Amino acid sequence: MISEFIAPQITSATAAEVLALAMTNLFPHAQLLAGGVDGMRFYYDFAIEQHVAPALIPRIEELIRAELKADHPIRILEMMRENAAQLFIHRNQAAKAELIALQPWNVVPIFAMGDFRDLACGDYLPSTAPIVSIRILEILKVPFYLEGFDRMEATRVYAVVVPEKKAFKILSKKIEAAKKNDHRLLGREMDLYTVDEDVDALDVHWKPRGVVLREVLLDFWRQQHRLSEYFPARCNRFIVKELLQKEEGKNAALPSLSVDGGEQVFAPRAATHHAQLFKDSEFSASDLPVRYAECVDLCSLHPLERLSGLLRSRTYTADSVSIFCSAEQVVTELISSLQFISQFLIIPDVEHRWILSRKSEKSPAKQWAQGTQWMEAALQACGICPVTVEPSSAFDQSLVDAPQLELHLMDPLGRQWCISRLSLNFYLPARFGLCYQGDGGTRHRPIMIQRSAFVSLERTIALLIELYGGLLPFWLAPEQLRVIPVTEANSAYASELLLKLQQQGYRAKIDRELCSLGAKIHAAECARVPYALIIGDREQKDRLLSIRRCGGQTESVRMSLENFLETVLANELPKS
Repeated sequence: MISEFIAPQITSATAAEVLALAMTNLFPHAQLLAGGVDGMRFYYDFAIEQHVAPALIPRIEELIRAELKADHPIRILEMMRENAAQLFIHRNQAAKAELIALQPWNVVPIFAMGDFRDLACGDYLPSTAPIVSIRILEILKVPFYLEGFDRMEATRVYAVVVPEKKAFKILSKKIEAAKKNDHRLLGREMDLYTVDEDVDALDVHWKPRGVVLREVLLDFWRQQHRLSEYFPARCNRFIVKELLQKEEGKNAALPSLSVDGGEQVFAPRAATHHAQLFKDSEFSASDLPVRYAECVDLCSLHPLERLSGLLRSRTYTADSVSIFCSAEQVVTELISSLQFISQFLIIPDVEHRWILSRKSEKSPAKQWAQGTQWMEAALQACGICPVTVEPSSAFDQSLVDAPQLELHLMDPLGRQWCISRLSLNFYLPARFGLCYQGDGGTRHRPIMIQRSAFVSLERTIALLIELYGGLLPFWLAPEQLRVIPVTEANSAYASELLLKLQQQGYRAKIDRELCSLGAKIHAAECARVPYALIIGDREQKDRLLSIRRCGGQTESVRMSLENFLETVLANELPKS
């Protein structure tokens, strides 16, 4: 598993600072920008006037080894923001001074290692002693955004912490393989979407094949919710600002518009609308649970430098499910939601983890205790052992009154991505005074469960592409079968087969390009079509198919269409 070689976050963050020290020793006029941990890799960005050639990597690594050998102790100092900015101006680090001036805190943490200083971001090792070795992977140019300045070009150095010599080759191979499976490259090769490089891939334009892939996933989602008696909902995306929860309202960057003198903002979720839907109807205990489900288009507020193709995109689609139930039904509904998420998104042999939020200081003790009891009962019933973390690390800070659960998948580079979320919400039922009628006419407040099986459809698609190397499962492939006539004389029989396949519901196309058979097979391989059905004179005469599996053996297998459907494709479809 990849996790054997992934340096802990703290170790990689410390190693990034060692890299920054070595680079400033080699390039005294280099401006420190920012570093980060990117799965099994880490990086640091610099503003350097001269070109940093790959030939300099051995020299940089030599300087790194010298710093590691010195075994620097590490301290975190606290300084007033203005004083810290002046410190870096004095050290000829104007860019870092600007970054510090933009910090929202009056007191900022400063990383100190020997005479080296940097803005601290997170936790670090007490010294460099635990770091055995650091190896540089690549040096490249990347855009860097600093508020109030034009986009600048930064020199990014990617490196990795190596626990032992043999591990570097293994790590390098894994990273190179992961880069080849980057969804931004494979998606274009598969003709799923286009990306506008002029705006740094801020958005994706979906092509017909990509739209089909999206709809296959959405159709599966809709079918499962119809079977489970969810009410389809479709709500306005704008909401009166006063209806936002306190933490949501703090985000002044939400898109807004003025209507009749009042301000409405783009709702960051559909839960508020679902609460209003529940309030608008009269429900009794026998009607519960009431479940609303819809898919909504959202926009993120991530700074430009944090965007990463479809994994972290400016616009995205998310499913939003709200369940209103009685206290006796909560655990059952949580179990059902956990089972759906597991069925929908957990990929065999792909590392994943469930993460549960700890109680924050703002959380009401009584509500949190009750919510935790329900959540833990559901997790135990499903055999899930979550990792518990501080809610501030990743969770939705507008939901602080009950535990939240997230499912994270690990991509080929070792980065963790949240793909599903499940939480209880005590705030909205109280905010809107929601109630249902119980026995004897008594009024009870329902329990509200929020669930998002895919917090971003785009992220889900990107991870599926990368984890499968583009070779998506047959049921999910946007084009499942491609009929390839060898010559024009075989087109009539090929068209006959295509019609039969399409009538049976398969997503099939025919390649009518006037080119060689090898070129047609190569095109099908690039598009990651699971099966190519080759029709030549011999196949036409014998009424057979020559079947070639994408990514499999190079030899083709000949059989009839009926036999192919019964013996091959029957095993490709998911079992109900």
